[in-house]
Amino acid sequence: MSTAVSTRLQRLASRISRRKMISEMDDLLQTRLKRSLSTFDITLLGIGHMIGSGIYVISPEAARKAGPACVISYVIAGIASMLAALAYAEFAVRFPRAGSSYSYVYFSVGEFVAFIVGWNVLLENTLALSIVAQTCGAYIDSITNYVVSNFVRENVGRLVAMPAHSVNTSRSGITGLVTYLNTEHQFLVLVLMAVFVVIVLLKASRTLLVGNVLCGLSICLLIIIIGIGIFKGNFYNWTNSNTGGFLARGWQGVFKAASICFFSYGGFDAISAAAEEAKDPRRSMPIATIIAMLIVTMLYTAVAGCLTLLRNWTQIRMTDGFPEAMNYNGIYWAQYIITAGALCGMTAVAVVTLYTVVRISFSMAEDGLICPLFAKISKRSQVPQYSTLMFAGFSALVAMFFNTDTTVDMLSIGTLTAYMMVTCGLISNRFTGTSNLSALRLRYFRRFESHLSIIFNQRTYIFSNLIIIILTSFGMSFFIQGLWTDSTYGSPILLSLLLVTSTILLAVLQEVPDPYQSYKMPLMPWLAVVSLVFDSVLISTLPSVTWIRFLVWLTIASFQCRYASRTFSKAGLA
Repeated sequence: MSTAVSTRLQRLASRISRRKMISEMDDLLQTRLKRSLSTFDITLLGIGHMIGSGIYVISPEAARKAGPACVISYVIAGIASMLAALAYAEFAVRFPRAGSSYSYVYFSVGEFVAFIVGWNVLLENTLALSIVAQTCGAYIDSITNYVVSNFVRENVGRLVAMPAHSVNTSRSGITGLVTYLNTEHQFLVLVLMAVFVVIVLLKASRTLLVGNVLCGLSICLLIIIIGIGIFKGNFYNWTNSNTGGFLARGWQGVFKAASICFFSYGGFDAISAAAEEAKDPRRSMPIATIIAMLIVTMLYTAVAGCLTLLRNWTQIRMTDGFPEAMNYNGIYWAQYIITAGALCGMTAVAVVTLYTVVRISFSMAEDGLICPLFAKISKRSQVPQYSTLMFAGFSALVAMFFNTDTTVDMLSIGTLTAYMMVTCGLISNRFTGTSNLSALRLRYFRRFESHLSIIFNQRTYIFSNLIIIILTSFGMSFFIQGLWTDSTYGSPILLSLLLVTSTILLAVLQEVPDPYQSYKMPLMPWLAVVSLVFDSVLISTLPSVTWIRFLVWLTIASFQCRYASRTFSKAGLA
């Protein structure tokens, strides 16, 4: 009996941890997709995925959570995202596949964790696409003085009832935006989603051309908004002691705002998702990643700063923060620039988001972890057409029947989880390589190697230390937030010592040389551990209800993974 149970557990562990194996770099450069994207294309792809609804939706919310210090929140989120992006770039150079974080975790950690990451990324992008469609539809309706919504309400009827007093036809064009989301905009959502599908079903180079044009226009309009904020802003809004000054909500507010700012930066994985269509992924991936992240961080920080300079943070409205701030300062014409910038940015985000989710589902279907239909591509355009249609349709349904109250938190927790798993995978890959090497190998303190080998192999040694690092980071976060008090400060000191010790234990490992790796994340494992600490601290600030929803989603994913692993998985054939 015990032998049978032991055998089953061993099989389960083997199935969960089995990795996708690649023997030569040439195998990874071969693809059914067309390699047609330059470094410039991929850079604008990443910027286009990050610059969009995040600025217009998240900036007012971040300002309300942190006050003027939301600029620090954007910097913190930007640093954490940059560290994660460096890990993504190393993986994209070594494994230039379309699956982004899913593929990287599959190569480095194992099938089960990879499926969980891929499942979350598909959810994130689907929710993001639905949010963009809702918001974009609301903007279009608002600038036409609600002509579309009034027509639908009077002639077609409404799918969701809304009180009459919610209607707002003010000339500002943006007031009542959130109230109108998910009401009469179903028709606009369907039309917009159809437009997004048509663009994405073009050849990848043409899709990216449309996205590049929209991205360029959006950046130009943002620069105008920043210029207005610099010349018309009032620094008294940052120093006013009656409203708390610059750090109005303290560092706790800064970190809470930083956790939601990840919705704004979460699009950089579009860069790595395009690796399978890059002309020269070894060169393009790191360059595009670093340039895109630097540009976006500067733009986000500047725009958030301008918003809090133009309007006191206590008076910034969630629904129309930027237009209302401009009107308050007598700059009435600026609302048209904001609306144009929002539409350009959100359309670019929608196109790139749909592009990304289709490429990730293509990779998962190629590996046999979801329905093979998602891997079928059009002979004419070499684009996964069925996947495009199905995800666009599902996003349209979500946008038509669900609101956006909790989706931002769900997006943040999914994004942060993917960041953490990719970083853990990178550390594992750097010290174990692509083979199944198991012997513990130390670079320093070699005399302890034989003793430690009795307890650990290379992978268990690595992941044991990573678990300690993540748990201690959570503990430090709880202390920072005041959820865990210790008047002697002994607990945070102990946690800090554990964190440093675990990092040192990783640093003494012998790296596995890789002749195909032309770019590596610097200061390994120190920068990678800093990235894990950032991600752990920020993810712990999210509401408990978000964690509950996330755990329910993971439970569903576990059952789906078990079915797909037994039915379709190709890992055992590698």
